[in-house]
Amino acid sequence: MLPPPPWKIERRRPVYEIRRADPPPASFTRRGRPGGIGSIRQIQIHATRGPTTMDKQVQATENWFANQPGLDRIGRPRGWGSSADFVLGPDHRINGDIAIVQFDNWERTFGSWSAGYGSGGAATEYGAAEVGVAIEVAQPPKMVAGKYVGGDSDVPFTDETIEALVWLCKHINQRLADQEGHLWLNSRIEYWSQKRNRAIPRGYIGHEDLENGHKLGKSDPGAMFPWEEFIRAIQPQITGGVLLPLPLTRMQGTLAAWYNGTTPVGITREGKGLYTLTRKLD
Repeated sequence: MLPPPPWKIERRRPVYEIRRADPPPASFTRRGRPGGIGSIRQIQIHATRGPTTMDKQVQATENWFANQPGLDRIGRPRGWGSSADFVLGPDHRINGDIAIVQFDNWERTFGSWSAGYGSGGAATEYGAAEVGVAIEVAQPPKMVAGKYVGGDSDVPFTDETIEALVWLCKHINQRLADQEGHLWLNSRIEYWSQKRNRAIPRGYIGHEDLENGHKLGKSDPGAMFPWEEFIRAIQPQITGGVLLPLPLTRMQGTLAAWYNGTTPVGITREGKGLYTLTRKLD
């Protein structure tokens, strides 16, 4: 028998998986991260913005990242290696659910042309990707005369995409906290000059707000990205020793290899190779 009203209905939270890109990214565009994971100060947000559906944007980004530079047989660019550490968006290969695809090891390497220097160049500036984790987020394309149009979009990011992005950023934060004792990244950076003689701001920044973005006229993630809601959702919820679930699959290799040989806390198997790994945040 049901209890008397009102009833409280809670939406079941989705379970996300981070999978390795297949095929892997062209390695020539990946460089060793100076200082390793300890050098990371930012999560840098980009938008894919292709002239097609979101799921095709995700697949096209994977293909672009996997190919060496050059032209195909009809003269179109084939790709240029990975310019981000993750791409996130719906994927028709998993029934339109949100895919989170990782390229190489973001803790040790970075995409050398993800977001480079500003107007000053290497002599006076950091390459933005040297100190950040770059995430490409699929954005619904705008329609003009019944056709999809690439570039700056006037269509908001979907709730499902932002929810997955929050989950991924919490995952990255946990890795930073576990490995280096970093403070949780919890605020937006509205501009970074990338100057080497100044402190590197900590937090989340759009490509458009980097000096590199200013130089190149970038507009992503743009006015449709819900910064206020995103920052509110990303705040750490650490009360009473909360455990954050991090789903992993065998596609990522063994758990030991994925976590650099350390033994995680609280591994449970949930069938068909899906594991849930939990680590306590102090």
